[in-house]
Amino acid sequence: MLEALLPESFQWWHLILLFSASLIGESFGAIIGGGSIVTQPALLLTGTPLASAIAIDNAGALGTEAGILSEAHREVRKRWKMTLFMFAPMILGGILGTYSLLNASTGLIKPIMIGAVLFLLLHSHFLKGKLKFLDLRAGRYAVLFGFLFLVGAYNNFIGVGEGTFAKLGIMLIFGLTFVQVQGFKTTATIPIRIYSLIVTALAGLIVWPYLLSMWAGSFIAGRYSTKYAKRIPDRYLRYGLTVVALLFIAYLILFV
Repeated sequence: MLEALLPESFQWWHLILLFSASLIGESFGAIIGGGSIVTQPALLLTGTPLASAIAIDNAGALGTEAGILSEAHREVRKRWKMTLFMFAPMILGGILGTYSLLNASTGLIKPIMIGAVLFLLLHSHFLKGKLKFLDLRAGRYAVLFGFLFLVGAYNNFIGVGEGTFAKLGIMLIFGLTFVQVQGFKTTATIPIRIYSLIVTALAGLIVWPYLLSMWAGSFIAGRYSTKYAKRIPDRYLRYGLTVVALLFIAYLILFV
C-alpha cells in the first residue's frame, strides 16, 4: 500500500532531507519570504520533476501558514474585513496559476523562476523601501485587488519569493508593518494552496510522504519564526538568502 505512494527514486533519507529543508528554509521564509529557494532544490535532489516539486513545495507551505497563524491569530481577528477582501483576487489568481503549472513546460518555468529569484535578491539588497509607485492613497483597494490577483497566479505557478512580493506590496499600499501584514496575508493565501493541492494531487504531482515530512518541518518553522522574528537582525537573513538564492540559480541552470 505504502509503495504505491512512493516514486521509483524514493530513499528513506529523502524524508529527513525534506524535513530539514522545510525547517531551515521556512524559518527565514516565514519572516522575509523565499523559503522555496531551499525547499524546491531539496525536492529536485530527490529526483522529483520540476512541476511536481513546485506543487509539493506550494502545498508544503500550508504547514508554515498553520504555524504562523498559531502565533498571529489575534492580528487576523483584528483585521478580518481586509482578510475577507483578499480572498477573491487570491483565489482567482490561484486558479490561473494552477492551470499554468499543469500546462507549462520546464523550458518556460525555469527562466521565470530564475527571474523571480534575481528580483528577490535585487529587492533585498537595493530596492527595499524604494518602490514608491505602490505607495498610493487613492483607489488602493482596486490596486490591492489587481496586485493580489497577480500574486495568487504567481504563487500557484512558480511560488519562489511569493511571500516577499505579497508582504512588500501590502505593506507599501497600506503603510502597515511586517507584524501587521504577516497573519492576515497568510490567512488569505491558504485557500489557493488548498485548491492547488487538490488539483495537483488529482493530476498525480503530489508525493504524500514527502509532503507530510515537509508539513512537520514547516509548521515548527512557521510557529517559532513568527514568535522570535523581531530578535533576528535583518542583515543576517538577507545574506543567508543571497547565498542560497545564487546556489539555487546555479542548480537550475546546470542540472534541471
